[in-house]
Amino acid sequence: TYPTPTPFRSKALSEFNIRNTEWAFLGLLYDAPKGMRSSSVANELGVEAPFITQIVKKLEKTNFIVEAEDLKDSRAKILSLTQKGIKFVDTTEVKLREELGPLVKDISPGALLAYLEVMQNIIKNQ
Repeated sequence: TYPTPTPFRSKALSEFNIRNTEWAFLGLLYDAPKGMRSSSVANELGVEAPFITQIVKKLEKTNFIVEAEDLKDSRAKILSLTQKGIKFVDTTEVKLREELGPLVKDISPGALLAYLEVMQNIIKNQ
């Protein structure tokens, strides 16, 4: 999934009651078809483990994600998208791209990539 401007993304996802961090969470799992440890998700998002636990509880209720025991370490949990979660990300990503397209139509791909890199560095350096 591609990051989108926060106010835009919030509006686009509000009908599903999905927040920006939850969308990023779903995107990480989408890009990890074998799943991810919750600690890895927390590190990637720059949040604490209890916050991930809250997100997991919410998204499990929607049947977008599933939590399973790590076969290599029974204390750890592996998070992955369900088929419903994969379909949700696929369809929502298309919708977001369609809505965002007109907003960035006059911006070159290189400029957009530079913008994303700058924003990622700002987030990382917080």
